[in-house]
Amino acid sequence: MTDQAAFANGDRPLVTLVVFAYFQEAFVREAIEAAFAQTYQPLEIILSDDCSRDATFEIMQEMAAGYDGPHRVIARQNSVNVATALHLQLAFEASAGALIVIAAGDDISTSDRVEVLTEAWAAAGRPDGVLHSGRETFRDGETVGFAPPKRSKYSGRELEGFAHAQWLPAAAPTCAYTRGVFDRFPPLLGGSVIEDAPLLMRAALLGTFIACDKPLVRHRVHDDNAGTGYGLDRPARWNRFIQSKIIAFRTMQRDLAGWEGEIDPRLRRRIEDRILTALHSASGLMLPETRPLGTIGKIRLALRISTSLAVASSLRLRIEYALSFFGVEAYQRLKTRVRGVIVRNRRIQ
Repeated sequence: MTDQAAFANGDRPLVTLVVFAYFQEAFVREAIEAAFAQTYQPLEIILSDDCSRDATFEIMQEMAAGYDGPHRVIARQNSVNVATALHLQLAFEASAGALIVIAAGDDISTSDRVEVLTEAWAAAGRPDGVLHSGRETFRDGETVGFAPPKRSKYSGRELEGFAHAQWLPAAAPTCAYTRGVFDRFPPLLGGSVIEDAPLLMRAALLGTFIACDKPLVRHRVHDDNAGTGYGLDRPARWNRFIQSKIIAFRTMQRDLAGWEGEIDPRLRRRIEDRILTALHSASGLMLPETRPLGTIGKIRLALRISTSLAVASSLRLRIEYALSFFGVEAYQRLKTRVRGVIVRNRRIQ
């Protein structure tokens, strides 16, 4: 019997949905309600908090205690703050599902998200790797855009993409990972708020990216999103971002060096060269935290941001980071408004 036929006949694997959060008391209730509303069974839901000092974990505990639905629910909290990468590693170690669906505490999953992803995985024969989907982006309750699952000229040969600095072949908020993405590699390193680049390179080594066109996640945009809110007035936040980049690329270098599966030696060397280039380009991006940056220092930093692979593989994204960093945010507001108009026009049509 094929995996797809077995799935149709009731051979449904246990799946884990992890709602992971840190300082998200304003949003996490909606994320948990979306998790509880999932149509797929059997489902294990792990509500995991990274030692928040607000009411995030109390909300998790309250909602877990009051839940009386069909899913198994676990509420857990890290004893210390370990940042996103190790947080997901610890949540994985507490899980039992064959597929691990990731949900950020400020995003909202559609009720059929787990169902659609698991059916797509079964149809493909349950290979090791990652599944990802389309997403809707919203801010302050208003939809500002829709995005299909990421695709590029390297889709289907993502390792070549990594050799050309394509660090993110899938959108992290939409991803689900098989256990092999964690089991077949050493634990993710702590101290990094970036988990997607190492996990997606592991999926590329394992060989499978499955894209679901349907938007299965409502991705919330706000001022405290990871990857946003950087500026000269918040040097510690920026420095943590650069530190996380360094840890993520070091994790990728380690995972690539230890990989014992099939890979062309020349391709392995090319990927490692790109990782080393990114690591080297991170030098000089850290900011002083006890004194302001002078004019010459600002100019140098802008040039480094716009040329550093550690910031982003795309020149457009590097320039956006630089503009945002120095307070040039009009372009972002204009882009959001244009997207909103496009979305409204599509709905009218």
